[in-house]
Amino acid sequence: MKKTLTILMAISMVMSLSACQPSANNQGNTTKANIESKQENQQESKTTEPTEKSTESTTSDYPTGPITLYVSSAAGGSFDLGVRLLVPYVEEELGTTINIVNNDTAGGWAIWLECAKAKGDGYSIYTNNFPAYYTVYNPEYGYDVSLEDFQLIANFCSDPNIVVTSKDSGIETLEQLIDYTTNNKDIVCGVTTFAGDDHLAYLKMVNAIPSMGENTTPLYVNSITEAIANQLGGFSDFMFCNVGNIDAVKEKCNIICVFSEERCSLVPEIPTFNECAKEIGFDVDVSAGANRGFWMPTGCDDMVTEKIITAFKNALNREELKQAYREQNFVWNGVTGNDYVSLVNKEDTLFRELLPLLGWE
Repeated sequence: MKKTLTILMAISMVMSLSACQPSANNQGNTTKANIESKQENQQESKTTEPTEKSTESTTSDYPTGPITLYVSSAAGGSFDLGVRLLVPYVEEELGTTINIVNNDTAGGWAIWLECAKAKGDGYSIYTNNFPAYYTVYNPEYGYDVSLEDFQLIANFCSDPNIVVTSKDSGIETLEQLIDYTTNNKDIVCGVTTFAGDDHLAYLKMVNAIPSMGENTTPLYVNSITEAIANQLGGFSDFMFCNVGNIDAVKEKCNIICVFSEERCSLVPEIPTFNECAKEIGFDVDVSAGANRGFWMPTGCDDMVTEKIITAFKNALNREELKQAYREQNFVWNGVTGNDYVSLVNKEDTLFRELLPLLGWE
């Protein structure tokens, strides 16, 4: 009897244990339910924890993964090269990988619109290009963004405009160019795209010295190569390009002046437009060129934003980078943070003054 009772108790225990275990058919569902319940409990726990602790952990650890840098230029161009020369130094400063994605669709607006609408987290950075951005003021495009929709980080390069004439023109100084444009008819000035930096340099010049524009018409072309060919072929009387194009024009053209506030470090022998104008009685203050830099979506944590700006600042001031830029005819202009904001706002103000001349009011 005792033996029979023991066997019955053992069978009862096995059956009880079996009843407590999920069957093979519902084990997956039970596990999923347990995970979902656990996730809900974890989420509730997160929402009840102080937000300061979560923010502190996130910002102090930044970056915890790779950063994507969207470049508003085709791969292989001068803009792209300038970015790629800089990126390894920024990677070193931040201690992470930066993956480059090129997208020049719509002159950069494909990625700029994305940047303006995105949430800032420090893991998506975009290049910018002024004055290309200023097509925002063209009412035909209807871009519903403003500078306030971007967190400015740093400028890495400024490529001042220069004005040149053909060697056989006999025009070697600004005074001679003013005399030529004032006393002749049907003058043609070669520039690249409408509202591009060459065109804006031309508009700033004739806005400062109106007589130069009375008999002059801009000739718009699609590339600097085409503009140079037109100049050398006699289809334009003078043209605008950039310091970065000097190697392509210096043998066959006279470089009249550079449109920078101070003489350009790459070509210190070339006088500024302001210098030349003031020597012959024109009190002007004109600068023009292409400014290339970086921005990201707004709303990023202040500590993360400061880390990024500091990383770019330190990288831009590396002597190895400056030397590499000089070798590639890049005009280094490492301006970061609030100084960069001031630079952009100043250019924006000057551009707005040109809106009537562009018909964009």
